[in-house]
Amino acid sequence: MKKITGIAVLSVSSILFGCVSTPEPNPIAAVQPGDHELTCEYMEAEYKGNTEAAKRKIDKNNASDAKDVALGLLIWPGLADFNNAPGHEGNALLDRNARLKNLAEVQKCDTSGWPEQPKRY
Repeated sequence: MKKITGIAVLSVSSILFGCVSTPEPNPIAAVQPGDHELTCEYMEAEYKGNTEAAKRKIDKNNASDAKDVALGLLIWPGLADFNNAPGHEGNALLDRNARLKNLAEVQKCDTSGWPEQPKRY
């Protein structure tokens, strides 16, 4: 009886762990409505905020890659996050920053003090 209960628990656990979902990326669009009306100060502030957020997301994604591989290979593939949502979202922020910097240069804004961008995921 104990063997049957153990096998049943193991079977149900395996099915449930296989159904674990990981978050889908939710990237922002590089082009936003009203971009051409933005002031130099606003673009700089958004650029700096995006840079910090992108760095955090890309660092988080890079740090969890080894854990995801271990989970996927050693424990159960359903537990690993292979969507890399933070990395894709960080890259989208960098794409937005490229757009903002281009708009700022077209408007003759001073972008010399804007921070360097982190390496893409």
